[in-house]
Amino acid sequence: IIGGDFNMVPWGHIPKRIERLYGRRVSPVKPSFYIADIIPLPIDHIYLRFPYSVMTQSETRPAFGSDHKGVVVKFLVQ
Repeated sequence: IIGGDFNMVPWGHIPKRIERLYGRRVSPVKPSFYIADIIPLPIDHIYLRFPYSVMTQSETRPAFGSDHKGVVVKFLVQ
C-alpha cells in the first residue's frame, strides 16, 4: 500500500508512473484539495498492489482542520 498527499492530479506524469510501477490506484477521483476554495483537485492518492482479487471501497473524509480532505480506502481480499 502506498498512500499520501502527492500534490499532483491522478492524470499527471508521476501518479501514472507510480501506478504503472507499484500498483493500481484505489482512491477516489474526488477533490481532496481546493485552490482558492473554488477549484477542486484530487491530489491525495492511495495505490494498492496485491496478488489476489481485492474489492475496494473509498471515500473522502472531512478536512478536520487541514487544508486537505482525508482519503480512506477499505479493502477486502477475496
